[in-house]
Amino acid sequence: MTAPAAGPLELRAWNAVVHDTADPEVIVAEFDYDGRVTATGRTFRVANLQVLRVRDGLIVETRDYHDHPGLARALRGE
Repeated sequence: MTAPAAGPLELRAWNAVVHDTADPEVIVAEFDYDGRVTATGRTFRVANLQVLRVRDGLIVETRDYHDHPGLARALRGE
């Protein structure tokens, strides 16, 4: 068995807040990633938001919004 390939980032989700919505199928969740650039050890934090539609216990749709400029800054070492 092979070990999974290491990526350029290590991410840990935390500080999750789930918001009520008018639609019982829709979940809105905010959370932060505490991250580390594996090549340099530099740490960072970025905000995220997910909007999910759950039906019969399955995720049938998801929209994920991340701080892409923040991730790019972390990778560039800014």
